[in-house]
Amino acid sequence: MLNYYEYKKAFIENHKDSDWTTDTSSMDSTGKYTKTYQFSDGAVLIEINRPVYETREVEVEVKGIKVRQTIEVKLLETECWNTDDAKSVKFYELF
Repeated sequence: MLNYYEYKKAFIENHKDSDWTTDTSSMDSTGKYTKTYQFSDGAVLIEINRPVYETREVEVEVKGIKVRQTIEVKLLETECWNTDDAKSVKFYELF
């Protein structure tokens, strides 16, 4: 599967003969914002960026002693879709 930058690059490459602009919304109180790429040929790419939190129980061994802890990991989720393929896809990276 592509990473987000490859996904976006491939879409832009498909519409490289068109002028394009971007519009970025304000960030809301939860840290979410939307970015829209609009092309003169009518193509559009929309991305929604937001923080998400995942909780996991992990186990490590320190000097032969097993220790279990619950950790929370903050990720940046980028959900996107476009006029070439309306299927929503999500990409994640550490926030």
